[in-house]
Amino acid sequence: TVAEGVAAFSASTYDVVITDLGLPDGTGVELLRELQQSAPVTGIALSGYGMEADLHQTKQAGFTAHLTKPIKMEELLTILSKVER
Repeated sequence: TVAEGVAAFSASTYDVVITDLGLPDGTGVELLRELQQSAPVTGIALSGYGMEADLHQTKQAGFTAHLTKPIKMEELLTILSKVER
């Protein structure tokens, strides 16, 4: 949930946040925006939708990447390795 994400982010330090876009109490976009008010964080969006409008929305929200489910572990690891640099 957005609330759990905010609480976890407040309790510890994270370099990357991987979140589904559809959360029970909001959206991953809302979560990333709220987290970025506290500190810079790289966001990776997960979604069952990969239409151009969805990709545009996550890019505009500040996500580094948008992965369409089911995700391939190799793809996620490639993105994470790029984020580390």
